[in-house]
Amino acid sequence: MSGTTIDSADRELRLRWVQLTSEDAERIRRAAPMVRPMGREIVKAFYDHSFQFSAFTAKVGESASNRERLESAQYDYLMSLLDASFDDAYFQRRITIGEVHARLDIKPRWNLGNYATYADILFPILGSQLPPEELLPTVTAFQKAFTLDGSLAVESYVDGLMARLVDVNDRLLPVAETLAEGSEQVETASREIADAIAQVARGAGEQTDALTQAGDLIQDLGGGVTSIGEAASRQAAETESAKAESQEMSAALEAVMERSRMAASMGGEARTAAEDGMRSVADTVKAMETISTAVVSTSRQIGELSQSGREIGSITQTIGEIADQTNLLALNAAIEAARAGDMGRGFAVVADEVRSLAERASKAAKDIARLIESVQDGMKRSVDAMASVESDVGSGTEKARAAGTALEQIVELARNVNDAVAAIDERATSAEQTSQRLAGRLAEVGDLAHATSVLTETARAGADALKERMSAISAIAQESAASSEEVSASTEEVSAQMGEVASQSGTLTEIATELSGFLEWVGAKKVPDAAPVSPVSIRQYQQSPVRHASAGR
Repeated sequence: MSGTTIDSADRELRLRWVQLTSEDAERIRRAAPMVRPMGREIVKAFYDHSFQFSAFTAKVGESASNRERLESAQYDYLMSLLDASFDDAYFQRRITIGEVHARLDIKPRWNLGNYATYADILFPILGSQLPPEELLPTVTAFQKAFTLDGSLAVESYVDGLMARLVDVNDRLLPVAETLAEGSEQVETASREIADAIAQVARGAGEQTDALTQAGDLIQDLGGGVTSIGEAASRQAAETESAKAESQEMSAALEAVMERSRMAASMGGEARTAAEDGMRSVADTVKAMETISTAVVSTSRQIGELSQSGREIGSITQTIGEIADQTNLLALNAAIEAARAGDMGRGFAVVADEVRSLAERASKAAKDIARLIESVQDGMKRSVDAMASVESDVGSGTEKARAAGTALEQIVELARNVNDAVAAIDERATSAEQTSQRLAGRLAEVGDLAHATSVLTETARAGADALKERMSAISAIAQESAASSEEVSASTEEVSAQMGEVASQSGTLTEIATELSGFLEWVGAKKVPDAAPVSPVSIRQYQQSPVRHASAGR
């Protein structure tokens, strides 16, 4: 797999980035005793929701897993989350989850959706057991932990996809190089065949000259027949040589076609992997936008609660003012009762009780005002925290979009590779057909050479027989020369097509090298010194839209 590692400095940076502090970890640990006893029930509810989706159920079956194993692993995950020990082991477990998901092709949308399900199950439990002033900070702490876990799992999943792409690229480069070497060998064989056919044509010309001399100098029958026999022998030898070279060329063309099919298959794998990466990034962007919407909604609701708190404070202030006024009236009533003497004694007792109640009401109103002020301060801090989370989600969304742009460029490169391989296969097929025609022509030349030898033996039997067959031999020699010219033309056609095959294999090598350079740029691999990038490929890469889009990150 990708072998993703995170050192201590990177771990601390990630914790600061999501603002997951030691106070947040302590809040999670304080909430753990409320959640642990219900751990099995929470995991069961979690998968009751997940197994409602047929796509999720199918993916579980494809990975040869089952619900019992999933619940056991999920329970361990929940318990480790409640430990809130965000150390190296914690990070490595999350990275391993992402790597397993990449190996089983479990896309990030399932993993990211899990955290929303956890929030839906956990937060009501916390709300029913935590005091109001602890609820929101604790919920925020859990939300930060979920954000951290999701980012780690998605990052290692993407690294796993990139590792698969690197593997395909590593296999593609040797195929392109072998294809280039094979095309050069076929082109060389074509030139050799052309030379051999030229020799056959020369042999046919010599044969024609010998026949002409035999017609003019019939008295030199013995010498003429000997010359014809020698010419026929040379023609047969050259034909056999050309046939052998034609067979070698056919074998080389078969190798070219086989390599082009392998390259086409690997190019298809590269394109499929890149398209999967694009869909995964799109799902990630959609999930992060959903999180952003939820955060904005929560912030707005907290703002509404803050406004309600201010209204309650206003009402409490009014109650305090009424209590103060009541206290003053009770004091005046007590004074009037004292003036009335014994007649006002009972009224004085009532006035004293009213004054006591007014004082208690005033004190309670002030206590309520202090509590409301404390709640409003907590709400303000929560709004600030939500704004920070919203900013982080926006940043993550932009990065995911940038990754999607990069993967689109990879898909385009994979399409170019497939087009080049298809062109190579087409040219190789055409060359194979030409090679077969060449073999047929060579067989005809061999037959003609054999017929010439038979006629030479017949000529030795007598001058009369030679005269009768002279015209036939001359016609055969002319046909042999014509066949040689046709074979020569076919060989030139093969040579031209092999030049095109060599050009296409060079294009395939350039595309594969450019893909290696792109993978090195995104950090997925290091290009070996033995496979340097050509100046043209570097210039094309520097001008590519992926480089400019990614440089802005």
